[in-house]
Amino acid sequence: MQLKFDNYITQNNLFTKEDKLLVTISGGVDSMALLCLLWANNYNFGVAHCNFQLRGEESNGDEEFVEHFASFVTDTFHKKRFNVIARHEATEGYALAEKIGTQEAARNLRYAWFEELRQTFDYQYILTAHHASDSVETMLFNLSRGTGLKGLTGIKPKNGYLIRPLLFASKTDILNYAKEYDIVFREDSSNKTDKYARNLIRHSVVPKFKKLNAEFEQNALNTINKLNDAQDLIDFTINKIRLDIISVKNNQTFISISQLKKLPAVKTVLFQLIKDFSFNEHQIELIINDNQIGNKYVSKTHELLIDRTDFIIQSIKNQQNTEGVSFLIFENTEIINFANCAFNLIKSIELNRGIIKDKNVAQLNYQQLIFPLKLRYWQLGDRFQPIGMNGKSQLVSDYFQQQKLSEFDKKQVLILENGDGRICWIVGFRLAEPFKLLVDTKQILTIKYASFQI
Repeated sequence: MQLKFDNYITQNNLFTKEDKLLVTISGGVDSMALLCLLWANNYNFGVAHCNFQLRGEESNGDEEFVEHFASFVTDTFHKKRFNVIARHEATEGYALAEKIGTQEAARNLRYAWFEELRQTFDYQYILTAHHASDSVETMLFNLSRGTGLKGLTGIKPKNGYLIRPLLFASKTDILNYAKEYDIVFREDSSNKTDKYARNLIRHSVVPKFKKLNAEFEQNALNTINKLNDAQDLIDFTINKIRLDIISVKNNQTFISISQLKKLPAVKTVLFQLIKDFSFNEHQIELIINDNQIGNKYVSKTHELLIDRTDFIIQSIKNQQNTEGVSFLIFENTEIINFANCAFNLIKSIELNRGIIKDKNVAQLNYQQLIFPLKLRYWQLGDRFQPIGMNGKSQLVSDYFQQQKLSEFDKKQVLILENGDGRICWIVGFRLAEPFKLLVDTKQILTIKYASFQI
């Protein structure tokens, strides 16, 4: 067992004997076996124990037991008591406050504390005593709830700072090791009840599979390994697809619809591409079958727009309410910072005039301007006289459609408005006819515009 332990750590590049490790110990046989293996192999570690106070004196007994044993193998011991559920009316437990189950509450609390300890005391990694049988149970648990391929790949040996160095061993292996070396441990009475789903799987489901095939657990682990390989292949392929059909501009993600729909398993590919944006499978199925330009889908964190050629995704958090937001420009104004944009204003005379052909520069006939000017966002119903259209007016929304702007982009377009309410310039796009330079123009206001967006 000790040799297999060291080999597993080395083969999977989990950690070294120079690393400072935080070992999470409950007092049960799995964690006590992990503690003894680390100590016997001379690893550098401290011990952490959580007391969730769910089993009264039994929980306190676990705490005392772990603290006493840890004193023989390490100089560093951390312990903390948590209130997971309400003990009396004056105390609202974490599970009730967060409206989640007891098991989920305990998990959230302990991992948050472990990470706090890691950062505070400069531990390189956090170690838990999950083993191969836990991995099989996780696969079955996820299968029972409904899952994709990733949910069937069990527990990973390494996930960021979190490491499970016992995944090579079954529960039977660990029990045999504890018996061979007379390792003391505590029995958790809650493990005997089928109140929790994982216990039900452990006590009832797995034994029935073993009746069908005595080698069920090992066969399941072999299947998990194959599924992990398949998931790695999918991840590799998705990353290549991402490079081919996704681009990012101005904090927006663009997915080419035509390129996407040429691929096999389009729904699965799109799910893999946008799962980090919190869209669910039902939404993805609707998106794939929706051909209506302008339709939007909203997740907890992002908004997806169906545009002419792309699915466009942007964060809800970064969106601003632009209604009524504006900035007044007076005659002596020279520099403006507004809406993640910078504007530089220069007043010049005719002799210095030169026509600048740059969409980010507006040269305005000063004689037509009424101050203060106003910078604001585009509003539905805005109308202007585009330069070159012989004084004919046009809805700005129609102009946007000609420019093939998405609904997201329209909301970010700025308008320069004259003091009399007429539009002078659709910033970065088109100047209005009444404000163009004429032969007899005596003064020019040149406005240079730059966006800070990436």
